[in-house]
Amino acid sequence: MYVKGSEPLSWRQRWFVWRKRLLKSIAIWAPGYKMRRALFRACGFIIGHDVYIGEGLIIAEILEDRSQKVIINDRVAIAPRCTLVTSSDANFSHLTDLMPPREGKIVLGRDAWLGAGVTILPGVTVGECAIVGAGAVVTHDVPPHAIVTGVPARVTGYVPGHEPPQEGNAPYIHPSATVSPAAKVGAGSKIWQDCQVREGAVLGQEVVLGKGVYVDNDVQIGDRVKIQNYVSVFHGVTLGDGVFVGPHVCFTNDLRPRAINVDGSLKSAQDWVVTPTLVRRGASLGANSTIVAGVTIGDFSMVGAGAVVTKDVPPHGLVVGNPARLIGYVCDCGARLQITEDGRRGYCPRCRKEIDLLPKNMNGAK
Repeated sequence: MYVKGSEPLSWRQRWFVWRKRLLKSIAIWAPGYKMRRALFRACGFIIGHDVYIGEGLIIAEILEDRSQKVIINDRVAIAPRCTLVTSSDANFSHLTDLMPPREGKIVLGRDAWLGAGVTILPGVTVGECAIVGAGAVVTHDVPPHAIVTGVPARVTGYVPGHEPPQEGNAPYIHPSATVSPAAKVGAGSKIWQDCQVREGAVLGQEVVLGKGVYVDNDVQIGDRVKIQNYVSVFHGVTLGDGVFVGPHVCFTNDLRPRAINVDGSLKSAQDWVVTPTLVRRGASLGANSTIVAGVTIGDFSMVGAGAVVTKDVPPHGLVVGNPARLIGYVCDCGARLQITEDGRRGYCPRCRKEIDLLPKNMNGAK
C-alpha cells in the first residue's frame, strides 16, 4: 500500500500490509464470533476476554501502521456492520491539500455495547458499560454508563441505576437538551427532551420546560412557570411567576414581519424592532393560542384554547375566540367567577374567594 506523500514501502512492509489486508477480509465474514475475534487479534488489534464481534466489522486504518490504534476491552459486544475509523483522509482528491487526515486511537471500555451499524470516528473512547444505539455516529468520547444515539451521537440517557447524581436542588437538564452556558437556570427547574435555551435567557426556580420548548436569547421567565410541549418563547417575551403555557402556544415579537428589506436584501437583527409581550403572574394560556406581540396579559387571567389575543387582557379576565374577546372572569383557582350586579366584584363558588374587579392598569394600580 502506498500513501500519497510517503516513501515507498519495503518488501517487509508490503508483506505485513497484504497479510493484514487478507486477515481483515476473512475476519469480516468469518463464521462465528470466536473466529472473527481471533483473526482481528492476528491483525495486531488489542482485544480482551469474552468480546463478541458480529459480522461485517470494518476497521478503517492505515494498514502499515503498527501502533495499537484499536483497543477493545473485556466483554465488549459489537453488533453486525459496525465501523471503527482510526484514520481517514481524502486519498487522491485535491481536498487532501486543504484538509489534514484525521487519525486517532479508538478505545472501547469494558462491557460497552455497540448496536448494529454504529460508526466510531478517530480518537473516541467509549466508556465502561456505555451503550451506543444502532446507526449512531460517535464523534466524541462517551461517558461510562451513558446511552448515546443519533447522528452525531449525543447522550440520551443512562444505564438504570447509574444516572449522574444531582447536587442538592440543582436543575435537571435532559441529556438531549441544549442549554447555553450563558443562560441562567434556577434551582429545581426541569428542562426535558429536545429543549433549547439560548444565551442570556433567565429561568427562575422550579420552572418546567416540556419536550421541544425553545427559549430565545434574553427571555425572562419567573419562578414555577410551566411551559408545555413545543412552545417557542421568542425574544421580547417576559413570563411572570406561576404562568402556565399550554402546548403549541405561539408567541410573536414582530408586528411588521418581513424576510427582506425594501431593496430585496435579507433582513438582519438590526433591520426590525422587537415588540415586547408581558404575561403576568399566574396567567394561563390555553393550547394552540396565539399571542400577538405588544399585549399584556393580566394576573391570573385565562386565555382559551385556540384564541388569538390581539389586545390586553385584564387581571382575572377570561378571553376566547379569534380575535379573543372577554367573556367573563376567573378566580385564582381557575373557576369561573360569579359577578355582582354592579360588576365591581367576583365571587368564586369553588374556593369562596371574593375578588375586586375594579378597572386596574397592568401595574396593579386602581
